[in-house]
Amino acid sequence: MNDLLQLAVDAHGGMKRWNELSEAFVTMKIGGVLWESKQVPGFASIGRIRAKLHEQIYFNEPFLKEGQRSHFQNGTIAIETPDGSVIKERTHPREAFKGHTMETPWDDLHLAYFNAYATWTYLTLPFVLTYEGFQVEEVEGRMDNGEKCRVLKATFPDYLAYHSKEQKFYFGPNGLLRRLDYDVEVSKGASGAHYVHDYQEFNGIMVPTKRLVYPPDENNDPIKDLLVVSAELTEVSFK
Repeated sequence: MNDLLQLAVDAHGGMKRWNELSEAFVTMKIGGVLWESKQVPGFASIGRIRAKLHEQIYFNEPFLKEGQRSHFQNGTIAIETPDGSVIKERTHPREAFKGHTMETPWDDLHLAYFNAYATWTYLTLPFVLTYEGFQVEEVEGRMDNGEKCRVLKATFPDYLAYHSKEQKFYFGPNGLLRRLDYDVEVSKGASGAHYVHDYQEFNGIMVPTKRLVYPPDENNDPIKDLLVVSAELTEVSFK
């Protein structure tokens, strides 16, 4: 394993502990200007998430209103009743973003897909970078928030849904993730400078409980006057 990735995995709880676990359960409060701009402001609320850790399966309930949830599995996004009856679904959800820009509004299945793949990735970092098909290499470090971070560039495998094929991950001297950078392929022209804060340990895994996403400027510094997405995790458990 790449030595920076090894440092990060160990700092977040280690592969042995991660492999003993199979699911994450999270209550998360969502904010930021993205949802209004995409004309889905009702999503800026509190949701209960269940995610598999070793395959890309994700549930979020309630989704937009009580009595329905989102469900992402095997590349299909669905909105269901709590007992799993399908209300609507999209079997090739990424194709539905063809031609989208930052100004393009979303329907509820666009939103469900974006939320599912993005949050699943966040909950599985940095362990997911060890999964089959990932290519990683350490690249030039960067001073960020007054701290020298080591940076890992990762290329994602095609079997996963992701923000962008190539992403960068910044780790502090203690190996904990500080920031991730990506383009948002489903919203052409959008990029994220995504910061994580307020680590807590849950079931042996170190988890950042606050996330703040800003657009980057021409120097790759965050434009902090524009908070695109915020997320606060209020309850976390693994089993």
